[in-house]
Amino acid sequence: MTKKADKKEKKEGNKLETLILIIVGVGVFSAIVLFALSNQPAEKTINGVLVKADWNQIKAALKGDRLVSEARMYSGQSELNSALTVLMVQVADEARQANKEFWTYGVVPGEESVGCTEETNFCSDPDIVLLIGDCNCIYVSDGKVFVEADAETVKGEWTVRAAQVLGTAMVS
Repeated sequence: MTKKADKKEKKEGNKLETLILIIVGVGVFSAIVLFALSNQPAEKTINGVLVKADWNQIKAALKGDRLVSEARMYSGQSELNSALTVLMVQVADEARQANKEFWTYGVVPGEESVGCTEETNFCSDPDIVLLIGDCNCIYVSDGKVFVEADAETVKGEWTVRAAQVLGTAMVS
């Protein structure tokens, strides 16, 4: 073989090695992206309500025969407390239809919890947390289902639809 042929063969070998490295790199990158995306809960809209959790997570959080709900209330006579109470009643009705025992209490920052006395034993570790925020969605965190809506959304029909989503999870 001549030096020219050796150089040409070596150059073609380097191109092939480079191509193989590129293909392997793209494959590894794709696998990493797919793995990362598969571990994130898919966002979906159910009954007009944004659900930012895996359906199985919601079902697992609501599987017990006895459910406890915590409403994060406001001090004084806030119309938001009324809206949260309506949401709480809607969720309670869905729990009743699913043959679940349902308890609820309210938490007011800096004050005693509403509905909690020395005789009650359900004023901690809720399964469902109802609160005012900007999410307008249902999500799961630390094994609890959070139902969060802004001040306007919580006053509307959205509360009925959100409660129905939870009711479906309770019976499925």
